[in-house]
Amino acid sequence: MVSGGRVLHHLAQRLPDARNAVILADFRLRAPEDARLQEGARSLRLFGQDILVKAEIVVMGQFSAHAGKVS
Repeated sequence: MVSGGRVLHHLAQRLPDARNAVILADFRLRAPEDARLQEGARSLRLFGQDILVKAEIVVMGQFSAHAGKVS
């Protein structure tokens, strides 16, 4: 979830570098920043600054929070 904590600092440092990839697991809680990254935003506002998104954004939809749960 891209809404607070350390992940925001990691993103601010790594999003501008095209050599990096950010992996969004599909079971995460949805936050506006998550949706913007997934939809291909070219910048993200973090800490009052616009951060360019040059890193590859990968959505891994095959993950589930309920893996292994028997109904």
